[in-house]
Amino acid sequence: MGQAGETQVKRRRVFYIPGYDPFHPRRYRELYRGESAEQARISNYEISQTPKRGAGPYGWQVEACLEGTRTEAEIEVLVWSDIVRSSMSQSIL
Repeated sequence: MGQAGETQVKRRRVFYIPGYDPFHPRRYRELYRGESAEQARISNYEISQTPKRGAGPYGWQVEACLEGTRTEAEIEVLVWSDIVRSSMSQSIL
C-alpha cells in the first residue's frame, strides 16, 4: 500500500462547476453514470451511484471498491447560470 504513517483518503466531496455549456445538471449525472461504469469494467473495480443525500438541488453519491479498499464521494454540481446569463448579454465589442 503506502509508507508507514501515510493516510488514505476514503471520503471525498467533489464540486463540479460547469462552464458555458447549456446542459442541465442531470446530464452530468447521466454522463458520470455511463462513463464510470465503463471505466470500472475496464479497470476491474466496483462502482455504484445513488441519489444525493441532504440539501442542495443537484448531485449524487458514489461508492467504489478498488483492490479491497472502499471509498465514497459526494458529487455536487454548482450551477451558476445566473452569472453566465448576465455575462452573455454583454457585447464583446
